[in-house]
This record gives sequence, C-alpha cells and structure tokens, in this order.
Amino acid sequence: MENRDAKLIEDILHLKAQRKAVILAHNYQLGEVQDIADFVGDSLQLSQNAAKTDADVIVFCGVHFMAETASILCPDKVVLLPDIHAGCPMADMITAEGLRERKRELPGAIVTPRLRSRQSQMFVAPRLMPSRSLKTWTARRYYLFPTNT
Repeated sequence: MENRDAKLIEDILHLKAQRKAVILAHNYQLGEVQDIADFVGDSLQLSQNAAKTDADVIVFCGVHFMAETASILCPDKVVLLPDIHAGCPMADMITAEGLRERKRELPGAIVTPRLRSRQSQMFVAPRLMPSRSLKTWTARRYYLFPTNT
C-alpha cells in the first residue's frame, strides 16, 4: 500500500467517525471500496442494514436508486452518493412521466416496478416487489414495456 493510499484511508475513516457515518458498498464496487465499507452486499440488503445502525450519515457506494432506497428506509439519515453520475441503465429505461402516460393508455393494468427503480417511478405505482418475486409474479402477466429479462 502506498503512503497516499494509507493517508486517503485514514482521512476517510476520520471523516466517517466525525460525521457518525456508515459506508455501504454494493457487490460490484472495487475491492478497495469494499475494504473500507461497513457493509457489502445487495442494494436492498445494504439499505436495510443501514436502517439498523445509529449512523447519522449513509455513504452509499452504488447508484442513484440504491441511495434513494436508503433515503426511503432511513428518512432521518443523510444519504450521500459519492458519484453523482452513477446510474443504472435498467432503472433509467422509463421516467415517472412515461410510466404515468403508459398507465393512462392501459387504465386496467397493474403497475409493479422492481425495487431497483427510481424513487419517482415508485410513487406512481401501487406496490413494489423484489425482482426475484417479480419474475414469478409476472410469468402469467403482460409487461407494460418490452423487456429482455
């Protein structure tokens, strides 16, 4: 480990203690990021773990929808996303307005976004479910949008 890396880690850990923060790293983050994280795992699991802590600040090393989920589950905590441009192509496939428009076109359709959706999309839908449940639930239903999954 180089001196500058050791100094960076020391600075991060100092800020973490000073701000009473918890660091969450999604499974796909680099090993160096995972090494200093308090929790490493799946997006929903990470937000659930953060909710159980007494941290004031959540540093979510992931993408937008993950930080948004943490914000919903931990409304009393400040949620920081280190890379403001971190996004998920799947979550960005539809906007909340696009979803509203599609619901107007198909008024009887049941809309069930995955938990891996943007917060703005979640509030348009009456229910949410994890992707593992959604696959089973949608096996006998039609998708509102084309899908490759």
